[in-house]
Amino acid sequence: PPSGESCADVYDRVTAFLDTLWRLMRALPALEGGVVLVVSHGLTNRILAMRWLRWSPEQLGRTRNPGNCQPIVLESRPAPPGGRPS
Repeated sequence: PPSGESCADVYDRVTAFLDTLWRLMRALPALEGGVVLVVSHGLTNRILAMRWLRWSPEQLGRTRNPGNCQPIVLESRPAPPGGRPS
């Protein structure tokens, strides 16, 4: 909307959130392997998925906001030898 946040604004906010989350999870051993629940609005959830899954802006553009109360589950898997986690 004209008076709302742009995708770039939400992307920056989600990036700051993820940076803080990773920092806390590395600093607190009790959180290792823990579960994080995020309750948010549709665009923010899509941008979070974009950052987590390393989608391009074009891939994000092909997605739609989830329905009300629709869960999205993102799981991290260990990295294969010499690879990156997925």
